[in-house]
Amino acid sequence: MLHDFRMLRSPRQASRDLALLDRLAPTHPRLGTYRRNPRRHADDILHALLQVAGREEIERWREDGSNGQDGHGVNGLNGLNGLNGLNGVNGVNGLNGVNGQPRPSSPLTPLIPSSPLQKEQEYPHIPWRDLANPDVQTATILYNDRVNSYREMQAIEDRIDQAPTPQDIAALAEMRIRNLQAFDELEALDSGKPLPCRHPLLAHRSLRAQLEALLKADPAEFLRRHRNALDNIRRYRRYVKDPKRKSRRKQDQALLEKHKENAAIFQELLKERKAGGNAMNAQNAGMP
Repeated sequence: MLHDFRMLRSPRQASRDLALLDRLAPTHPRLGTYRRNPRRHADDILHALLQVAGREEIERWREDGSNGQDGHGVNGLNGLNGLNGLNGVNGVNGLNGVNGQPRPSSPLTPLIPSSPLQKEQEYPHIPWRDLANPDVQTATILYNDRVNSYREMQAIEDRIDQAPTPQDIAALAEMRIRNLQAFDELEALDSGKPLPCRHPLLAHRSLRAQLEALLKADPAEFLRRHRNALDNIRRYRRYVKDPKRKSRRKQDQALLEKHKENAAIFQELLKERKAGGNAMNAQNAGMP
């Protein structure tokens, strides 16, 4: 199955693959998650699809998608404006034809060309030529890491095909997470959204990393900000119930969730510090 996965892997086919998965496995528990962002979950969708369909069936489904499937043909099965045209586009008696011309018999070909997109095409809103821009520098590092992690995944998969080991399986999972994290960071940069900062190369920028450093350097300031976070939660809980702020309800709810997430980070860091202190005390108590 790994060989089929490598041959079929194409994030740009994610929506098409999801449609087939929805048809073959309508009760799959993660369909709702996949629908929110098919391209982000392209690998997961393909993995799930390969559990219920063979490679040839998936290729045929993708091929049908390029020939006007789900169109509005007259006596044309899945044809677009096709008269008696099976999978035809404006085809008259054209089997898989375009404008009535039959397709030549050939092996199934993917909908999307195999040549990869350039980064300028994939993320058009990142000013890639502005090399002095810190965001562009970050994007370049992330893009290179995404490419390198994918190559490493391929190398690990080759080893697993020959002789799978628990170490390689774990390494593949970790590399895949890193690869998906790079996708997330790049999509955020391209759309102008805040960086998730979950990728290892950006972890130092995350709120958790900043608060962890603050707790070590200035515990009093850390506690002051913690109180502010709790105050913000109480304030926005009142806001979302205030009928005078009905027009701002959606924004208030989003800010409430954000403050709750921030407070959870404070609580987690305090809990970890307390656990570390208890462990140190226990160790000291056991010393002669």
